[in-house]
Amino acid sequence: MSDKSDEIFEAKIKNIVNTVKNKNYPKHSLFLDDSQVFKAKEILKQLKCENFLFYGGYDNAQRVMLGVYPDYMSSNEVIFPITAIEFSYPKAYELKHKDFLGALMSLQIKRETLGDIIVSSGKTIVFAQNVISEFILQNLTKVGNVGIKAKISENADIIREENYKQISGSVSSLRIDCILALITHKSRTQNAYLISSHTVFVNYKEVKNQSMLVKPGDIITVRGFGKHILSDEIKRTKKDRYHITLKKFV
Repeated sequence: MSDKSDEIFEAKIKNIVNTVKNKNYPKHSLFLDDSQVFKAKEILKQLKCENFLFYGGYDNAQRVMLGVYPDYMSSNEVIFPITAIEFSYPKAYELKHKDFLGALMSLQIKRETLGDIIVSSGKTIVFAQNVISEFILQNLTKVGNVGIKAKISENADIIREENYKQISGSVSSLRIDCILALITHKSRTQNAYLISSHTVFVNYKEVKNQSMLVKPGDIITVRGFGKHILSDEIKRTKKDRYHITLKKFV
């Protein structure tokens, strides 16, 4: 996010919290991606707001809504305005996530009104904001040249597994430039250039200092090299280096 978009996003989260506080009823955001969720959590912490929940229509969803609710409500009482729409089509057609997303975008639907799109053989489930679900049901009849049938899925039995591969190695320090060397296999000078080129982020914030220390659980994103999480499996070696493990999402 740019500084301006950060300000707009922060104002939206604050507005949700203030509305709940002043009017005493629950309120939800639109769908958020993982970087927005991270930022939202920081804002909620600053506001000392503790009665909230992130949910995307099923457990471990990637794109989720934020629900904030009054103190008299518990999380299991919150009903999120999310509809699961199931599309079916012949298994001979291998439709992909981008095919469905492109078809939905062609209907002038905004991305933030859509959650995860789960594609499998002959079936795709799209999680959408309630207010646009009927529009999707009536207007999305084809994806590319493939005819599809749509219905509301009353029981979206979805299990999303986060796929990642482990990267292990030793580094002289937990500085970001040292960890970048393990991620990119580039020299310190080349990694310094990546940082100066605004392509390295820790916890979705741009890294501006190559000596920044990274801690377990931090999310390291490098454009062109993907997203990684530093695991807590850190050991000191006999040569006084750090043996670390990164999880790279694939």
